[in-house]
Amino acid sequence: MEDWLYQMTNGSDWGVGEYRVQVWEGRIIDWPAGKITGRNGAKPQKGDSILLFFAPSGNRMPGVYGLGVITSYSPRRNRITFRASRPSDYLKLDPIWSKATRSTMDRIRGRMKQGTLWWVPPNELVSIQSEVRRHFGAC
Repeated sequence: MEDWLYQMTNGSDWGVGEYRVQVWEGRIIDWPAGKITGRNGAKPQKGDSILLFFAPSGNRMPGVYGLGVITSYSPRRNRITFRASRPSDYLKLDPIWSKATRSTMDRIRGRMKQGTLWWVPPNELVSIQSEVRRHFGAC
């Protein structure tokens, strides 16, 4: 099992509001996979975890907006499906964007900040999970 960072961008046609509604509805979400930066060419698999992140560019509220589980990845369609999990319903309204989170996102994305999916090293996932627990008082 691997862990992935999905970077979202707040734009004029889609953004934080649409994301909040999709998470609130609790359905399986089907989004474009875009550019994937995986370790040794790895691709997302069913059961992998996904960390949902709004980039700071063009966004007054960047940060970690949720966590979830990948239900499928279709390389032919270049689509990923997942279900958001707790505490995504809270994070969508109160995203985590601390100095530590910013540093973690920068390390995961490396020099190339534009893309959609990045493989997350285990130690970086632990860092984000710790931030989530602190943010919500060990939820």
